Amino acid sequence: MSSKATHPNLAPHLASGSVFAKPALPRPRNPQVSGGRLAAALVLAWLLLQPVEVVSAASLGTDPAPPGWQKADSFAGRLLLPYFEVDTLDGAGTTTLFAVRNESGASVDISFDYYETDVPQAPQRTEMITLQGKEIRTINIRLVPNLEVDPQGMKKGFVIVNGPQGASLQGDYYQVTPNQDFATGFQLLDIDPESSQNDLCNLFSMRFLNGGGFDSGTEYLIWLDLPMAPGVEQPVFDIFAYSQEGGDPILGREFFADTVAFKVTAEELLQPLMQDFGAIEFQFRNGVIGHVSAVQSAANRYSVGLEAACGDL
Repeated sequence: MSSKATHPNLAPHLASGSVFAKPALPRPRNPQVSGGRLAAALVLAWLLLQPVEVVSAASLGTDPAPPGWQKADSFAGRLLLPYFEVDTLDGAGTTTLFAVRNESGASVDISFDYYETDVPQAPQRTEMITLQGKEIRTINIRLVPNLEVDPQGMKKGFVIVNGPQGASLQGDYYQVTPNQDFATGFQLLDIDPESSQNDLCNLFSMRFLNGGGFDSGTEYLIWLDLPMAPGVEQPVFDIFAYSQEGGDPILGREFFADTVAFKVTAEELLQPLMQDFGAIEFQFRNGVIGHVSAVQSAANRYSVGLEAACGDL
């Protein structure tokens, strides 16, 4: 029998139904790893965009035209940054950065739609840009104006990158806390309904680490494509927790939500159990699809960003 577990500060999705296609097969994703001062240094170097000497392909005796991609569906026309946070009270506190690259050789017009976690029916801000062929555009959300700030001084939400049909976009995002020399990164998610590599599913499996070298535990980042009414909390997925020794679940419960993008720790999901290592299965309900990833970390030392294995019930 499952028991109710409610997470605070969660909000509804007003969509009448999912507009995103589901992937056909489970696909484990590669881990994104960063740690301590090295991670912060790498991220800051990436952001500074220091000038470098450019050597032409012709000078190297090679054809300057790159070969065409053999897998056209490796890139998408619609991308998702599933959750961002920005500490507006501390300029050296947490911020989120994302980058989008146009993989085609032709220019393309795209938009960045910024949503609040609790008002997903319409973006709070839309920015239109043109990406030249092969161009990368990097955005620090701290610098994006007119985004809502909660009473704790945090900007929280998610971003959808929209390109025209057939666009070839890809990107990544980082959550960076400079005053702790701390960073974690992920790829932007493919949510193009025409893509066979679509990252949205209704079944996820993910390990948790709450001990050993990961003394800060595991925090899950969850995004839901939810057809729910405003302000109505409802069960959105069931969780089943397993010890690392396997066997039957050690815990099963319903999870209630009234938002589409949020963080929740493994410790919160597992209460009242105290379990250091194991795995959690997330089974989304009633046709809901979404995404689950996790950050496993050691306080102020290092973190590992992982995307859950993704499949369909």
